[in-house]
Amino acid sequence: MDIGFSFDWIFIVMSLGCVFFLLQILLDYNRNREQIRKELQQIEEIRSRHDEEIKKFERLIEEATSKGALLDSELEKLEKKHKELEVALNTLDGNGKG
Repeated sequence: MDIGFSFDWIFIVMSLGCVFFLLQILLDYNRNREQIRKELQQIEEIRSRHDEEIKKFERLIEEATSKGALLDSELEKLEKKHKELEVALNTLDGNGKG
């Protein structure tokens, strides 16, 4: 009993199914391509805005660091001057008592 069923027919049916599936993917892609393009463009705009903000914050951090270093050096000078004045005051107090 030969019913005409062979692996050739299975292969042909499977190949046609794969081709149909590939065509379906391509059609879906073409339908959604414009929407995907818009979303990618929005993502790029958001990324560029964030890059600009990051650069702005980096500049602010650099400015704050440089101002902090300047203030630290000024503070060291004032502390040194304060110690000198304390020594001078103690010297004057010691001379006045003696």
